Amino acid sequence: MPLVVRHSSDFLVVDAPDIAAAARYIQENPVRPITVEEILDHTVISRRKLEMGFKRNFGRSPQQEIWRAHVERAKQLLRETSMKMERISDLSGFASRNHFSRIFHQQVGVTPRDWREGVQLSE
Repeated sequence: MPLVVRHSSDFLVVDAPDIAAAARYIQENPVRPITVEEILDHTVISRRKLEMGFKRNFGRSPQQEIWRAHVERAKQLLRETSMKMERISDLSGFASRNHFSRIFHQQVGVTPRDWREGVQLSE
């Protein structure tokens, strides 16, 4: 019988339920701006434990994980649509197009426009 990966189990196994819940919250909300404070409101963990748990389990801070989720959403939209950058920024959870471009470039190494052009050239 083949292994079927469900969306609910398609995530890195984390030994701390609170950290897993926080990570799941980020993954379930890539289309709107969220903050670390909002994550804390949905968990029963201190900010310090959240930060330490993310560093230990993912090698990055909760804020960096939020940005990673937003960038992954943006990549999907860049790859699958011809939407303008402003719209992609909005639908990827970034507060502004400038913030989107800056974080995308920081995370990926190229601008969103250059990334889209590279994807189109490879198809």
